[in-house]
Amino acid sequence: IYSTIAVAVTIESIGNYWFVIVGAMAVMGMSYIVATLLRYLVGVPYNQDFNALRIAATFPNIVALPILIFPSLCEFPVVYENYVLDAQTDESNSLQQQCVAQSNTMIFCYFFTWSFIFWSLGNRQLMMAATKRHEEVVRNSEEQNATVRSKDDLSSIKDTEQQEPG
Repeated sequence: IYSTIAVAVTIESIGNYWFVIVGAMAVMGMSYIVATLLRYLVGVPYNQDFNALRIAATFPNIVALPILIFPSLCEFPVVYENYVLDAQTDESNSLQQQCVAQSNTMIFCYFFTWSFIFWSLGNRQLMMAATKRHEEVVRNSEEQNATVRSKDDLSSIKDTEQQEPG
């Protein structure tokens, strides 16, 4: 990945795209807040399924399409002439390459931020939701088994009462 997508990433280029990192954090934070608020507005019961849904809304898979789209967009003069920061030359081929490199740097910055936040915060919440959901399923299964066993016990008692001459 680094040799293709992040080949143009340097400390200086990351400094130029600080707004992508801040924007990524803002988008994920707003997504988390909106999902939480919708729970109250729609009346979704607070359970483990909602926690997983909230994490899915907070961390959408949005990196794959830009990786495919941006290099193609950089082939058009209207894009590469206006997109390239600090153009080094007016040659179209060079501008296209700079456009692709800068778009890939932006994608890398966003994806790095996404990965950092997901693996430090989101994964923990997702795993807690999965563990609680598993415990809930096990508890419900045990309750159903206990109910079935008690019904079987009652039916066997009734069967023995009916068989005994009274």
